[in-house]
Amino acid sequence: METTPFRIDEEIFLQQYLPVFEKRYSVKNIKHLIQFSVFLPFQIPFQDNSIISFSENDSILSFTLTNHINEKKYTGGSLVSSHEIEYYETRVEMSFFTATTYYYMTEKVLSEIFNTLLEGLNDLIIAYLIKKKDNDVYKISKEMLEPVCVFRKVNIEGNSFKHIENGLFTLHFNIKHKKELLDFNTQSEVAEYAVVVKDSINPFILSQELMLTAKRNFKQGFYKETIINTQTSIETFLRTTMSEFLKIEELTLEEIEKFHEDTNFISMVKREFSKRIGGSWDILNIRNDVGKWFKYCYKIRNKIIHSGYNPSFEEVNNALEAALSLRVFVYNRILKSNKYKEISIYL
Repeated sequence: METTPFRIDEEIFLQQYLPVFEKRYSVKNIKHLIQFSVFLPFQIPFQDNSIISFSENDSILSFTLTNHINEKKYTGGSLVSSHEIEYYETRVEMSFFTATTYYYMTEKVLSEIFNTLLEGLNDLIIAYLIKKKDNDVYKISKEMLEPVCVFRKVNIEGNSFKHIENGLFTLHFNIKHKKELLDFNTQSEVAEYAVVVKDSINPFILSQELMLTAKRNFKQGFYKETIINTQTSIETFLRTTMSEFLKIEELTLEEIEKFHEDTNFISMVKREFSKRIGGSWDILNIRNDVGKWFKYCYKIRNKIIHSGYNPSFEEVNNALEAALSLRVFVYNRILKSNKYKEISIYL
């Protein structure tokens, strides 16, 4: 009976790992092995128990991949029958061999090691993606994995496994739960608003939808997509707001369209809003909402689009917060405007 989810034991370490490490890498006197076991949300069809390793400073990152079969139940909308279809996913035993001494495995240390291993795993995933052109595979973040995973710390003394510590490591708290049922009044409001959506009565629906999509992207761990959708939402929001200003100013639809064609987005932000609704629109002043949005959202989006930048969790969180604050800022400025106040009913 299996007592551990991890494949590496002392014998396998001495016979399969250590000879390769000594021949290929300069890391000597390995003191600890820290491991995490995760299931990917897709399959990488390597041979079972394939081992891929990389050196990282005074450590070695090693990944053991195995294929596993699961079943998904499909009902076709029926309440009385279902059909189960097999699908494959890949389990990865992520191993961190290091010459660094760790006396205590704190949450912070575990997080740092896990992030280092995840970065190395993503290098492998992207290599497979590019070589095999498999568009079912993508770069992963911890939010795409199960909420918790098992980990193990092994003390290695004289190439022998001496002390083994096991535990659970929390990756995120995105656990599906039952939602509170809507009351009848709220259900009626939703149903009535469906007519607003259907007839395109509210011009700001697309920008709101994009922002909610960005929030869902963030929850699911798609960092680049979060910032791209966040910034697209803001550009749609500000362009739509300007269109509504111009309608109140009695410009024709053709004139409004020409305005947008002739006006650069950033130029519009810097010059066109302040003279209509006031407020500070200095994009370089990070003490105001516009400056924070420009730095934390607009510029990061440009780095992603133009140089393939991979934002961190903190950068994505900052971008979302800055974008949402900008929307509130614009809403409050519109509320204070006698001429444009009517636009606020859509926001």
